[in-house]
Amino acid sequence: MNKIVYDRKIIEKYLRIFDDITITEWNRKWANLRDELLRCVKPSCCHSALFPEKIESIMQAPPKALVKIFVAYHNQKAKGRISDELHNNLSELFNYTSQQPKIAKFIMSNSEAIGIHSCFYCELGYINTYSAKGRLYNHFDLDHFLPKKRCPIVGLSINNFIPACSVCNEKLKHEHILGVPWEKEDGMLTKIDEDNILRLFPSDKNYNFDTAVTFAINDAGGSALTKTARRKQETAKDCKLDFCIIPGQEIFQDEIETFRLSERYNYHKMEALRLFDLYNEYPIELRRKISELFNGAKSPKEIEEDLFGTSFSQTHNRCFNKMRRDIAKKFQVD
Repeated sequence: MNKIVYDRKIIEKYLRIFDDITITEWNRKWANLRDELLRCVKPSCCHSALFPEKIESIMQAPPKALVKIFVAYHNQKAKGRISDELHNNLSELFNYTSQQPKIAKFIMSNSEAIGIHSCFYCELGYINTYSAKGRLYNHFDLDHFLPKKRCPIVGLSINNFIPACSVCNEKLKHEHILGVPWEKEDGMLTKIDEDNILRLFPSDKNYNFDTAVTFAINDAGGSALTKTARRKQETAKDCKLDFCIIPGQEIFQDEIETFRLSERYNYHKMEALRLFDLYNEYPIELRRKISELFNGAKSPKEIEEDLFGTSFSQTHNRCFNKMRRDIAKKFQVD
């Protein structure tokens, strides 16, 4: 739901947490395994440039390159061209578990620069880091957007790390490949749509859940609320939160269904109804009058932020951020 940005400085710092001796040894092992991998996939359309010669290139590869590696490897494995032995050897080389403490410490130390505050998949749970007695602790998981069990080569790539709550990571997504229908996964497809996967990749520059999907507060019949919705529980039963997807962006339905966003958000729909009420109770005309009471010291826009905190929510990646902004848009004045 929320885009994550690993800028060049963060990526360069990430590479530096691994010493030169380790990188050199990894590259030595990768050279042999890469040769074996290329021999296995030679009959296919895969080419050597698809699998970079240096592990550092894979570790800092952008999402588009990672998806190409993942899909090519996945498809060749499905066709039986990659042996279990080679797969296991690659899993041992790109072993995330052995490096997890070091990687977790790096992510925690740079959490503010990365913007880690709420789950990047659902925005329903806060994820954070804190220090106690000189140690760093974290309350989030690092999900591998492209499952490392299916393609171990992407197991140490920073753009493949998505900070998430344990509900999204452990209870809902598991090893699911976003962009691939659930019912087709078990059969190990021999062909996967790269574009569909990339469109759901939160660290890709073109990830656009925010513009493709909009929250709407509707009545039980599916019609948008046109007047103040009481915050009483009996009114809440007659309302629901819907996700409206613009035509051509239906791929985001997989994200909504995978993370049970509709069901989980509707459990919290009172938050949306309360905000809906506040916008009705403090329309722009009233906010202008309140501004006058401050003799111009606070503009109507500042009054709006004091009441609703929409900008604060976006700047600091608060829970319900997108929901709050989508509701606010319904009350914006041109």
